Amino acid sequence: MPYGQVTIEVMDGGMLTTSGIVLPDKDDKNDLIYVVIASVEVGY
Repeated sequence: MPYGQVTIEVMDGGMLTTSGIVLPDKDDKNDLIYVVIASVEVGY
């Protein structure tokens, strides 16, 4: 069970690039992919 308080900082960023793959069955309109990174730091 989590306890305590957390502070969350959201920052602009990420990467947009091409995958070279379009999946029509997934309703893809182009081959662009968005890459995002999340980091969680736990400590004192």
